[in-house]
Amino acid sequence: MECMYKQQFGELCSNYAPFHFYTATKHAAKAIAEGLRQELRNIEVPIRVTSISPGLVKTNIFKSSLGDKMDANIYDKHPCITPEDVATSIQYILGTPQHVNINEIAISPTGADYNPTLDALNIESKCEEH
Repeated sequence: MECMYKQQFGELCSNYAPFHFYTATKHAAKAIAEGLRQELRNIEVPIRVTSISPGLVKTNIFKSSLGDKMDANIYDKHPCITPEDVATSIQYILGTPQHVNINEIAISPTGADYNPTLDALNIESKCEEH
């Protein structure tokens, strides 16, 4: 990515195409939550709406969709959070006073400064020298 930034061009290719739908649905869910929050505000209904965006959560999603090997590859090599961590965030949201709306919470493992899902799925990047 650094060479692409310097050159101001480049190419990223995913070897596992079905995950682009997963990513797209996460973005769609945030947009739907924001739209709902605005609609409720416009009609003056005091219902709170929060979008929760977790990073890598240790669940069976990869094992179910990609098998045991991929599951181990991802969770053994990358920091992740647990479903209980997400639940704790939800408890925090629900525990805030009614006049406070937490619009969005993004939760990720401490020290995760990359996208472990894409890395584990063997994403290739291509830079050309010009």
